[in-house]
Amino acid sequence: MNPNTELGLLLAGDPFCKTHGWMSHVFLHEAAHTVAAIERGIDFTHVEVPVPAMWEANHSGELMLGGVNLVAPPSWTTSADANAGLEMALAGIVAEKGGWGHWLDGGYIGDMRMWARGAGVAGDSISAIQEELERVLGCSLADVMRRTETWVVEAYPRIANVSNALAGRTSNDTPGRMDYANGPWRLSADEAKAAAAS
Repeated sequence: MNPNTELGLLLAGDPFCKTHGWMSHVFLHEAAHTVAAIERGIDFTHVEVPVPAMWEANHSGELMLGGVNLVAPPSWTTSADANAGLEMALAGIVAEKGGWGHWLDGGYIGDMRMWARGAGVAGDSISAIQEELERVLGCSLADVMRRTETWVVEAYPRIANVSNALAGRTSNDTPGRMDYANGPWRLSADEAKAAAAS
């Protein structure tokens, strides 16, 4: 993976990543979740990246910088569902790490907590989630991470297509300055599916 590092998604005073810009991370992160949801049959209504004025702190105090809005609260009731849900949850940070060399702090924790609620794992602490994870999945977190990494590499062209569509860009080859005034950014499930297939 090698997204164009001149995406123009860096804003003065960026609070999260002064090298790549939070927008670069968030668009790629949410696009990876989106394509993972599509390819795993996880129903969603839309994907959205809000402007900073619309950021909301969730019940754990984390900022929600974007998200794939599922049709219903997640419920990973079987091992197969739990694995698919965790692959979708991990896809965001794996794409960021592959594309930018690191992920934004907090992305992993928030995504793991979302997965844990859907898998019926009690507690918000990452250590509590990781203790229960293997029991719920029937395999290790490392196994799921390796599968997700392999999938992200294979799916990267589709992820990039969704990221560009979400950002209102035609490709990574057309850098342009992004402005918060242009947001929020949103794709319906049908728009995201069409972008992934393009």
